[in-house]
Amino acid sequence: MSIFLLSKINGIENWRVAEEFGTAFHQALCKQTANLSSDQSLALFDEVGQELEQLADYYDEQWVRMRQMVDQAAAISEADRLRVLTKDFFTLAYSVFGRNSSASAFFLISQAFIKAVTGSVVALAKGKLGVMAERLPPLAVVALGPTGRLEFSPFCRLQLLLMHDETEPTLLEPLRLMGRLLHEGFESVGLLIHEVITPRNPDWCGTPLQWQKRLSKSLEHGVESELINLLRLADQTILFADQRLKEEFGAVTSPFLKKNCETLSFLVNRLHGLSNGIGLMGGLRLEKVGPYRGLFALLDHALLPLTASITALYLLDEGAAVTTPDRIRGLVSRQELNVKTGEYVLQAWHALQELRLLRELEFFPDTSRRESLFLDPEKLSVSDTEQLREALETIAALQRQVFITFSNWEEQSAC
Repeated sequence: MSIFLLSKINGIENWRVAEEFGTAFHQALCKQTANLSSDQSLALFDEVGQELEQLADYYDEQWVRMRQMVDQAAAISEADRLRVLTKDFFTLAYSVFGRNSSASAFFLISQAFIKAVTGSVVALAKGKLGVMAERLPPLAVVALGPTGRLEFSPFCRLQLLLMHDETEPTLLEPLRLMGRLLHEGFESVGLLIHEVITPRNPDWCGTPLQWQKRLSKSLEHGVESELINLLRLADQTILFADQRLKEEFGAVTSPFLKKNCETLSFLVNRLHGLSNGIGLMGGLRLEKVGPYRGLFALLDHALLPLTASITALYLLDEGAAVTTPDRIRGLVSRQELNVKTGEYVLQAWHALQELRLLRELEFFPDTSRRESLFLDPEKLSVSDTEQLREALETIAALQRQVFITFSNWEEQSAC
């Protein structure tokens, strides 16, 4: 069976989703065959079986096509060709998502693609540096934010930092040029990149020792903007790295994040200020003024509080997972969340990410449209509205659990 059909059915929710699907599918077929003869019923079962096989073949074929495009992205040495391939790839990825509604499958293949693109962008930048590139120290391009959680889509602005090995002062200028070329390289292939959290910004480049000193100062100063930037490092994944640096950045940042009193206190306090999307009267919290009046802010009122809550529990825990679903499963396996709660939180993540991608599908290929971050409640189906409300109620319960867990941990650790 295709990976697309199975991608939502994994971890602790596997048995339940499969059982519910099998039961609903069986009941629907029985209802269809209730007034049919034996021959007609057999014909219907054969037709359904053929359609399922055709669907599985379709997804397998598209998966092969996208894997081939990933391989092409890793080998292309021209920015213009890479730009065309990037648009073609995401056109296909969104098309497949429009049929299977699997956020997990979309993120799995999109993350593979952005990693391949990063390797080619690095190669293109080095090519422009010419002979200076041969003297560059080992480098690593690290993604933060949604891409750091392996939730990349072309509507996300890439948040990237550059880590490099120790080097002589004479190579600082080539490194600065490398950072600028990387930023311009991602833009040249049609991807959005953050204006501040970028390799062309010296504050987001440095050696492991420089990063260590930078993070220490952030905790000492206690300035809100610096602590926010520190928390960004909780979601990180390496998109490109020379062999020596592949594991080093995580080792540098972990002591400033995992079970750190100052960092966690700041995160939980910010979590207090995040809406869970449900208004005082029990309705959806909608925008009251501005161009998005009457719309629901999916990022601010749903995805952000869900991610922040899971991140807080993750930083209080011993796990080392990268993706939100894996973090949830890890929390369940270590009994930080019970199975029922973990199941509801996973369902909330799937529901919200699917709503996000469906909204993006409406606007693609215009990835700069900010409307993609907002939902129109009047255009949601009854099923989508119900799933959204259940997800928001789950987030509210999860936020309460974070506050309780942190209070208990704070007392035990004598922060």
